[in-house]
Amino acid sequence: MVQDKNLLKTKEIDSDIDDLKNEYGNLNNDIYCKVSGNNINTLVIKRFNVFNNMQVLQNCVELFDSNDYPIQVILPENDGGNQILGIWIQKLLAPNYDADLISSARKSDNTEEIITKEGGIDYVDPKTCMERMLGDIKTKEMASCLRTAGEYFPYLIRKSWPYLPLIFKESYCTRKLEEWYRKPTTIKYGNVKHVITQPSRLITEPPLEGMKLMKHPRNPTEIVVYTDSYCYSA
Repeated sequence: MVQDKNLLKTKEIDSDIDDLKNEYGNLNNDIYCKVSGNNINTLVIKRFNVFNNMQVLQNCVELFDSNDYPIQVILPENDGGNQILGIWIQKLLAPNYDADLISSARKSDNTEEIITKEGGIDYVDPKTCMERMLGDIKTKEMASCLRTAGEYFPYLIRKSWPYLPLIFKESYCTRKLEEWYRKPTTIKYGNVKHVITQPSRLITEPPLEGMKLMKHPRNPTEIVVYTDSYCYSA
């Protein structure tokens, strides 16, 4: 495998292009980019930090958009960071690529506490796009459930749904909206058992307001990613 540290020292990055702004950031930043003298776009990402270097990232996208050269992405000992930023960098470089994240969380007291306190509004049901939630449910999803849940009952209950006590309907809707967590999936690896939530899709917004996608996206064969065994985000 090609070593990242060698890549960072190659002539591709060190070469200059006269009369053009051909690089943004520097190699001490989380994000750095440059167009080399032999027509290669280089993007170096040390960490997916959503708070730093966002304007540098936007400048890099615009720089790469000014040519049709291939792109090499280098992750030198990348220690991870914000998963939303990781997804958006994929979308920025390849707008036609489906980079949405569908994942599950380990069912535990710690997970439940985090979701209850911070909410799971960035995650939705992959099938219905309804927001994932836990705990105190007072949202448009609850209102929608109260209005339509009767449609899923047998005819007699469905007919009487609008007239049932509110406390009964709220209890049913709470259970229904929390099923993704309360009815987990169990996966076994030999003697090891993992209990995880039902899958959810992460809805991501641009990490920088007004951030633009590439106008001239590259083909998959024109983007190469270099990483190493240290990289948590590869």
